[in-house]
Amino acid sequence: MLIWPRMSAADAGAASGASKRVSLAAVSVPRLLFALLHQRFTGTLALEQPGPHPGPRTVWVRGGMPVFTDWVAPTEVLGRVLLGQQVIDEGQLSRALEAMAAQGGLLGTHLMAHGAIDRPQLLEGLRRQGAGKLEQLFALREGEVLITQGEAIGPDADLLPLNVLGLVLAGVGASYDEARVAAEMGAALAAPLRVTGALARYRSHFHFRPEDEVILQGLEQGAEIGRLAALPGVRPRRAAQVIYALWACQMLRTGTAATAEGTTAAKATAPTRGSAPTRGSGATPGSATARASMPTPAPAARASAPTPAPSAGAVTPTPAPSAQATTPAPVPPRAATGRARRETEVDAETSMADEASFLAELAALEAKIEGGDHAFDLFGVPLTATKREIRAAWGELSRRFHPDALQGRGLTHLRERVNKVFAALSEAQQVLGDADQRDKLRDAIERGEHEPSARNDATARAHAVFQSELLAKEGDKLLRASRFDRALERYNEAAKHNDDEPDLKAAIAWCRYQLSAKGTTDAALLQVALAQAIEQAPRLARAHYFLGFVLADLGRNNAAIEAFRTAAKLDPRLIDAERQARTLKLRTAAPEPAPSMLGGLKGLFGGKK
Repeated sequence: MLIWPRMSAADAGAASGASKRVSLAAVSVPRLLFALLHQRFTGTLALEQPGPHPGPRTVWVRGGMPVFTDWVAPTEVLGRVLLGQQVIDEGQLSRALEAMAAQGGLLGTHLMAHGAIDRPQLLEGLRRQGAGKLEQLFALREGEVLITQGEAIGPDADLLPLNVLGLVLAGVGASYDEARVAAEMGAALAAPLRVTGALARYRSHFHFRPEDEVILQGLEQGAEIGRLAALPGVRPRRAAQVIYALWACQMLRTGTAATAEGTTAAKATAPTRGSAPTRGSGATPGSATARASMPTPAPAARASAPTPAPSAGAVTPTPAPSAQATTPAPVPPRAATGRARRETEVDAETSMADEASFLAELAALEAKIEGGDHAFDLFGVPLTATKREIRAAWGELSRRFHPDALQGRGLTHLRERVNKVFAALSEAQQVLGDADQRDKLRDAIERGEHEPSARNDATARAHAVFQSELLAKEGDKLLRASRFDRALERYNEAAKHNDDEPDLKAAIAWCRYQLSAKGTTDAALLQVALAQAIEQAPRLARAHYFLGFVLADLGRNNAAIEAFRTAAKLDPRLIDAERQARTLKLRTAAPEPAPSMLGGLKGLFGGKK
């Protein structure tokens, strides 16, 4: 057994400190992280970092999700991460670094003391920094990991959890090639392959690239690695990486299990005699899938009932398969038997009970927030609560009500409500996490001076801005992936909470333009919107950058060059802006359509997916 079976709170307390060593030669980092997620493990991972920065390192895990690591990665320093997010500028970073050199302490503390960032922005920066550091662990092929179960939750209880599935795909993409995938999967890689129903539920967690869609469609229908890699537009290495990530996360069947599920799916989706073909059930003539003899999967097959989220039982990842193995201990496909039906019914009842419990907790918190309850009440702790008790309460609340946790529980329809609650909880954490603010609040409550209505009026704007920032960040992620329709939805939702933000106005106008016919009228409307945003915020680099493209679309190359250069001057990290300016400058023929904007957007928002 790799780690421990699920246990009660009392048992967990008794077992605190229990340890087990795991060899990375037998269980890879992707499979280990998924096993910990499956177990909802809480504790620490201790391992040795190799050169050029050797030394013992620790990863803190809470509820199966890493929250912090002291892994040394010079490319993933907090200052650079915050600059990449455009949360701070070079001047603010320099002042904080000077204070840090003179007084000691942590960079994030000095940035908050100077008013450059707030606590939620720091937490998001630390989360991104942690993800970048942990990606480097995927390069490890040997060594041991000491897994210690306990209550260790990292230096701060309010640290945000990392998305394990997204981390696995990113790490595999950074450190795995075809040879390594073949070595770890063995004969399973050459066998028939098919995704499990669980992928439908957790698909968004992986943050697949647009180019991965062809690979995923093939795996949904059933395929082999050779046929997938031969599809137009599919790189063999990427196909191997996607396959391995799904396999490591137990969302891919191989060999006879894949074949059996394919037979079951075919029977379930076969049209009856005389019925019209299901829309999308066959390959489009001349399409890439048709040329590869791999029909597009029918909606019925792609929307088949997903398997429930992993929630109980021990996880025992097997060692890397031998040449004779065909599957990584796959879960047998659910057949239409009485036992399978009973299991499905139990899973459904459990899911409904969990949702009902969550809704009750959510409604209770909403009532407290609406009534203006103070931070101690929101956290459910007494006025005499210690720092440790407050940290433990916040750890549980953030795990339970973080918006990113909804997808895994099938509760995304509650995102808007949860966003509001999480914003209020984050504000309460800022108060209770600061000793001076906590003492002032306690004194005011004891003197009877705490006025809920006044407090609500004073913080309503802060709540709105915080919620707007959460939605805008989701929009930025979708924009990087060129998902303009969904990005526009997020930006519009963000604008409902903060409609005067020029950055949002520019992003909304840009998405609308990308979704339009891009005619002269569309370009003129975008130009007007961007000009208004620039008038409101003259140093908004993103607006100047977008303006450069639309001016080029209108054939105004000289003006476009000036817009790109202004964007590059305002934000030196916009390397693509200067490149676009140079490209336009070199043109001597008649004006042509502006260069592809996809690479430019990646340069604008930074960071590969």
